[in-house]
Amino acid sequence: MRVNQVLLIIFTVFSFTAVSQTVEELNEVIQYTAELSKSYPDSAIYILDSIESKVLESKDHSLNANICRRKANCYFFKGEYDMAIELYNKALKIRQSPSMSQKDSANLSEIGVLYHNISLSNEYLLNYPAAIDYAKKLEPIYTEIKDFQQLAYRCYNHVAKIYYYLGDFENAMNYSLKEIETASMINDSLNLSYAYDFQAVLCQDLGRLDDALDLQEESLNIRYDLGDSLLISYSYNNSGATLLLKEDYEKALESFKKSLDLKLRNNYGGVAATYNNLGLAYQKLGDLEKSESFYNKSYQYCLEREDPFGIAIAAVNLGVIYHMLDNPVKADKYFVEAYNIGIENGFKKTVVEATEYAHSFYYDQHRYKDAYDMLLQNQIYKDSIENDDVIKEIARLEAEHIYSQKQIADSIVYQHEKIRNEEVHKEAIKRKEQSIWILAITSIFIIFIIVILFKAYQLKKKSQEDELKQKALEIEKNLLRSQMNPHFIFNAMNSIQSFIAENDSYSALRYLSKFAKLIRLILENSMHKTILLCDEVLSLELYLELEKVRFDNKFDFEINIEDSIEVELVAVPPMLIQPFVENAIIHGIMHKKSKGCIKVHISEYENVLKCVVEDNGIGRTAAYSLKKEHGKKHKSVGMQLTRDRLESLNRQTQPSMSYTIDDVINEKFEVVGTKVEIYIPFSEI
Repeated sequence: MRVNQVLLIIFTVFSFTAVSQTVEELNEVIQYTAELSKSYPDSAIYILDSIESKVLESKDHSLNANICRRKANCYFFKGEYDMAIELYNKALKIRQSPSMSQKDSANLSEIGVLYHNISLSNEYLLNYPAAIDYAKKLEPIYTEIKDFQQLAYRCYNHVAKIYYYLGDFENAMNYSLKEIETASMINDSLNLSYAYDFQAVLCQDLGRLDDALDLQEESLNIRYDLGDSLLISYSYNNSGATLLLKEDYEKALESFKKSLDLKLRNNYGGVAATYNNLGLAYQKLGDLEKSESFYNKSYQYCLEREDPFGIAIAAVNLGVIYHMLDNPVKADKYFVEAYNIGIENGFKKTVVEATEYAHSFYYDQHRYKDAYDMLLQNQIYKDSIENDDVIKEIARLEAEHIYSQKQIADSIVYQHEKIRNEEVHKEAIKRKEQSIWILAITSIFIIFIIVILFKAYQLKKKSQEDELKQKALEIEKNLLRSQMNPHFIFNAMNSIQSFIAENDSYSALRYLSKFAKLIRLILENSMHKTILLCDEVLSLELYLELEKVRFDNKFDFEINIEDSIEVELVAVPPMLIQPFVENAIIHGIMHKKSKGCIKVHISEYENVLKCVVEDNGIGRTAAYSLKKEHGKKHKSVGMQLTRDRLESLNRQTQPSMSYTIDDVINEKFEVVGTKVEIYIPFSEI
């Protein structure tokens, strides 16, 4: 990418960041720096720093994690791996926090990317235990989200290669076999062929050359099925290298020629390496002219492409072959060229190889001073390489020591935390047991108090009604709430007593459980001016179930709520609907010869809740006649209290509450029931 193109990108990004406000816009800027970070990491860091404050202000956890990861990538490409790990861990902490779902596949996939990047960074720092540790953490993540392709590549393949670098061929082979098993399971032919190639390299190092050839044959067959001529050329080159180790030079030549043919016909890379391999095969066969020809082709190929490393390798090979052909002038020329290129470009291993062969050449030519100089340079660069290896080994050991110390420290912290958590857990269990006992005792006490209050209510009913009229409206309203439906409670207790008398303990307990739940709801609801509609409906449903049992299934009921009403977000005054339902049972259904039905429908109507209570009872006129005929003087306290409550509440709420009562008339103009419409103001929570 040219500098002016980069400047144009930066200008475009900065223009965008100047107006970026939304999470989507900020995320676009972060994604825009992904490619830039590879070639121009400092510019990408500068851009990410410029939007970091806005990202923090957004309080979007995913966005915060993304900017940390992108910035870490920049430091990774700069080679500042410690800083990269610090930022990757920061992103990891965000993604593993309770604020982000640990079941979301996208989040788990991002956690997998972070583990992989931390593993790579530790690998470059020569901290192989940490690299392996983080790579292994990918296994449960990719297994859970069923991303088996990444499981094979980022976990099993990566772990196998690190073990290979460490010389642990057994573990390298085990993880490579896991990669093959996983790739086969998902029919990932491409990665399967790479896995076979890797196992072939392991077999070569273990001296199992026939097994290596079998694995390379498997890889070749897969690549033929894929129709990938580039990979096929690689397979032939790999097989040729193994055949060279087996000293089967004729077959090696055959494989190298097939590889070369594919590369030349398709203009693929790697041509110089195959030329060198062909030159080496002919050299082993003693055909030095053909060997020289292919080494020279490799040399010319690299010259045309200005590849200094390739030129140096080919020059060493040409120096060797001209030495064997007894052409000292050309041998000297190519050894010197290889040596100079190696020195200029820091190719230490090439310098060692060139000086080693040049020393032998000059010694044979009786040029002992030149031979001594080459031997001296050879020793200097060998020592330099060994020093580099020692430095790397020291760095690796230091990294392993630091990591092991951290693991020990983490283990100690973990054990302390575990002990503390166990103590907290035991304490929580103890508190829970105490709470259960307290709850049981409290429940018995509450039931006892309710019974006492109920008896006291019966004895002082008349005096309490007189007191209600004399108290202030607020006290009157609270008393009305707390003493609703006394005759219902009395009748419910009689029903329980009846079940007990009949030795029907199951029904008695079941009825008592529902009754206790209803009483608890009434008591709780009475403490609040408004309650959730769902609680009001629940208490109404419990009441109807109890009355249905008490009246020997004399009626059925149904409660319907309009879908648009969110019962858990709507608040209404408590116990307004129940008295109308009670009226429907006592005055409408109880005197009906056939089975009755009560329907309750709640809907939204002109900013209030409209509750319709409809029964198929005997109707108001017939009920009144029966009452008069039997000389009943009972006055519905529930309805009277409800009217008093409505009057009181209407002084405090707008719009006001109201209700209407109408007969239900059929097609023959006969009264077939009663319908009550109650209009209740509500508030949203």
